[in-house]
Amino acid sequence: MAGSSRKRRGPSRRSLVLDSIYPPEPVPLWSATVDAAREAFFAHCALDAACAASFRDLSAIYRVAVSRLAQEPLALELPPQLHRYGERAQLTADLFEILVSRLLYFPPSYPMLPPIIKFVSEGNGRDLGRIIAAQMAAASTQSRGAHAAVECRDRPHFRQPLPASARVLDRLQLYGICEQWVELGPAPLVPTGTRVPTLVLAGEFDPVARPAQARGVTDMIGQASHLIAFPRLGHNIRQFSPCGARIAAEFINDPDRMPDSSCVDRRPPIAFTAKREAP
Repeated sequence: MAGSSRKRRGPSRRSLVLDSIYPPEPVPLWSATVDAAREAFFAHCALDAACAASFRDLSAIYRVAVSRLAQEPLALELPPQLHRYGERAQLTADLFEILVSRLLYFPPSYPMLPPIIKFVSEGNGRDLGRIIAAQMAAASTQSRGAHAAVECRDRPHFRQPLPASARVLDRLQLYGICEQWVELGPAPLVPTGTRVPTLVLAGEFDPVARPAQARGVTDMIGQASHLIAFPRLGHNIRQFSPCGARIAAEFINDPDRMPDSSCVDRRPPIAFTAKREAP
């Protein structure tokens, strides 16, 4: 769980902000969580007049794209920064699923996501090499060793066999690695019943933890906790929402008073791009 806290001068008083929770055990397969986030995005497209007009039934278009790639991968031209791998590559159904899951993290990617899916469903890989290169660059900033050390210490399910229903996203997880990486630590504790004022922020399209999971953690923490759900956002609310950053800062500064959250409802709609203009 991402968060921050502050101890105020005078009487001991602390506050805690959990920005986009990392759900405690037990957790569903990651592919199931991503599926739910992706379908929430597709449902939003269906309710948005501009998106629905250009991309009727985006969920069905996505299924066509995956099916097409499963039968015949799509040839892509790679940008110069990836020429060490060659000048051309193939987009498979598995790689496409990974790419879409990555784009759900980043709200700036939302306008171009429907056109990408539509183009792939039609066998058009226009500019996808550039998009993949950008995602690879973003992924390279993560410390994989530190990530594995924390995950393997805290997640006992990674020491179990990979479930038979696992898909490509699940096979990217640390199953089969953790026993050789670090010893299992004590179970992380949710601060159930704490009196510390706690604010939980959740995004509608979060591919790490669904809003219902954030609600569950909020309920587990108890009466001192408050949940604010942000529409049209994914993971890391404060990074992509000035409104979320302000609410968190105000809560940390004065946890005895709930911040004004009316800015959540004023978030501008996604500026979906018509198919002919994208990606």
